[in-house]
Amino acid sequence: MGHVFGSDSGFTFPNDAVRSPDASMVYKDKIDALSVVEKQHFAPVVPEFVVELMAPSDSLKYHQERMKVYGKWCQT
Repeated sequence: MGHVFGSDSGFTFPNDAVRSPDASMVYKDKIDALSVVEKQHFAPVVPEFVVELMAPSDSLKYHQERMKVYGKWCQT
């Protein structure tokens, strides 16, 4: 169904923001459509599923804002 990635992977969003969620999943057809060069860098795709873990020192507000960015691009 898709490929699962860890925090060492990053994605370039349509607004050129680069995100590296703690875990993510991207549909297989999106990954298959990428060129070899795109696969070697921060791929220009938006994951279908992301996981962001909070450390005790993280603020909830920071993570809520971050998730809004994911939500905006996942719905387009």
